[in-house]
Amino acid sequence: MIKSDGSIKLTDFGFSKQLTLDIKKRNTVVGTPYWMAPELIRGQLYDTKVDIWSFGLLIYELLDGDPPYINFPPLRALFLISTKGIPPPKTINWSQQLLEFKDSCLAKIPEERPTAIHLSTHPFLLCSCQPLEFADLVALARRKL
Repeated sequence: MIKSDGSIKLTDFGFSKQLTLDIKKRNTVVGTPYWMAPELIRGQLYDTKVDIWSFGLLIYELLDGDPPYINFPPLRALFLISTKGIPPPKTINWSQQLLEFKDSCLAKIPEERPTAIHLSTHPFLLCSCQPLEFADLVALARRKL
């Protein structure tokens, strides 16, 4: 979601569960199959790294127009995600920094996935434009509606 001042917020209108200092991991299997992290599919304990995985899939979807395995039935897609991981995007005209950023989010092993704090210092994000530049684009889009 992009506000008129150019600030960006990621949202998820699906299922959510609070993690706390007392409950740092969950093991419920809920969510949209094509965006589920391997550990969630396997019914293992998971934490906020599943959100990093979903963020990586959002990037993948933005690159290719669809999430991986979308042409497969949900159960087959879950099997492929948990056993094979995520294939490379079909389109190839993307910067190496963007692809590395996406790939780090989609590490099959949760401990190898970066935290949100670590991602915020990734070179791909450090070369991003400022919120005011987005604000101009939002204003332009509103005028065209």
